Amino acid sequence: MIDSTLWVPNGFVSNMYLKDSVLYIMGVFTYWGPNRPYGQLVDTSVGTPDYTKPYPNGSISAVASDSAGGFYIAGHFSLVGDSARQRLAHIDANGTVTAWNPGVNITGIRDMYFDGNILYVGGYFTVIAGQPRNNIAAFDLNGNLLPWDPNSNNIIDRITKKGNKIYVTGYFSFIGGQSRLYIAQLDAATGLATSWNANPDDYVNGGLQAVDDRLYVSGNFTMMGTSPRNGLAVLDTLSGNCLPFQTETPCFDLIVTGDTLFICGIFDSINGVARSGLAALDKTTGTLLPWNPILNDAPLRLYVSGNTLYTGGEFDTVNTASRPHVCSFNLGTGQLNNWNPACGAAVTDFCPAGGSLYLAGGFPNINCIRRKTLAGFDLRTNTFTPLEFPYEYIGGLVNEMVVTDHRIYLGGSFTTVGNQSRNGLLALDSTGQLLPWNPNPIGYGIHCIVPDDSVLYVGGWFQSIGGQPRYNIACIDTVTGAALPWSPFANAPVHCMTKADSLMYIGGEFSFINAQSCSRLAAIRLDSGI
Repeated sequence: MIDSTLWVPNGFVSNMYLKDSVLYIMGVFTYWGPNRPYGQLVDTSVGTPDYTKPYPNGSISAVASDSAGGFYIAGHFSLVGDSARQRLAHIDANGTVTAWNPGVNITGIRDMYFDGNILYVGGYFTVIAGQPRNNIAAFDLNGNLLPWDPNSNNIIDRITKKGNKIYVTGYFSFIGGQSRLYIAQLDAATGLATSWNANPDDYVNGGLQAVDDRLYVSGNFTMMGTSPRNGLAVLDTLSGNCLPFQTETPCFDLIVTGDTLFICGIFDSINGVARSGLAALDKTTGTLLPWNPILNDAPLRLYVSGNTLYTGGEFDTVNTASRPHVCSFNLGTGQLNNWNPACGAAVTDFCPAGGSLYLAGGFPNINCIRRKTLAGFDLRTNTFTPLEFPYEYIGGLVNEMVVTDHRIYLGGSFTTVGNQSRNGLLALDSTGQLLPWNPNPIGYGIHCIVPDDSVLYVGGWFQSIGGQPRYNIACIDTVTGAALPWSPFANAPVHCMTKADSLMYIGGEFSFINAQSCSRLAAIRLDSGI
């Protein structure tokens, strides 16, 4: 059986090597944590996960509270816990996947809105609950599909409701029986489009919120009707006309609370004033407010509960503090909270669930620790060692990793580590620091490594190594990096090798070793190289 308690990375693993009780792991990852992918319930004080709730087998694109302590989830999954659910599911307050199982075809749901009686869903689909519906549909409290059918001719991105009107945005040009570009106001009873017509010149695919008689929208547009608006607009919910608002900044999401409009996205300034993807504006005038948190990458989604603003996204530091992909702020003081669920990838949606908060997105793990590129996991204690890889990048592929008592050797097709030259072969000390040892193979890289006391056998595709001509296989001094006299000649790349007693067995693309015919597999004497 699979060990479900073993922590998992937020990227792929390319190499592993077991030395004593430590499993050394290398790959393209930055965080390791418990395997709780895509959706997780956490407390609102410190962010501790509740591992008892079921999770889906694919990413979550949208969530909505059911107003009774449970929640709806939508995304790219076919299972939630042990229950088969095709892209749409309901989990009740007890953490049970309910019997509701409508199923969605094609890509699925991008947004959901629950008004206490009806669940509205929008996205990209043509069939839901076994019935034809183009990209938007509605369910009653019993989970029955309603006849309400605006019939959008393209993707629905966001849905919200105010009074008896439903507002939708997306990529459509026809909805509710009328031509409407990218945004529409629908009658909640009939699903027909009203006469309200904002008429933007490009997609409205960002935030959407109705507050009083104002509708806040964001997207790719530069015009809203006849009014120039660069990605952010405030519309009159009665006329559809643009209201005066001085800040125009394209953003991924927005949310209004009190007198403040919060926006997030990819921007580094607003009206010439520095802001790193997150900003606060006066909700009426658009005046930029002083609040200025510093995020190292883009926030994607916003959510407000009580006196707390939550945001999730691609960032992993906020105001230099570690906050992997999700964080919260005190709305009274603007200060970053200690709350830190530490997700392994972006959080893209939130919803309340009882007294907790449900986080959703594409993350594979939660409650993570940072380990970038290289990690050591002690199998006796089930903990990670302090081993770190302190370099920003390796300039190419790593094909092989071996570990000795005091060193970690990497072989591959790389040419640099950080800003230091290492051509296909390098050594790290036990803490992950690069050592000056540098045999410098010339060719196309190292494919395999076998350590043996004070020497290192290597195979690959090269013409010289350790300052000497050597063809595709060599023996290297582990102290000096010089090539030793042992010198079999392989006429093509060596891909794998293993030592047994006095012989080295090799495999590869070669047809000759030392001018003797050997087709792809050979045994070589360690004393003579014959």
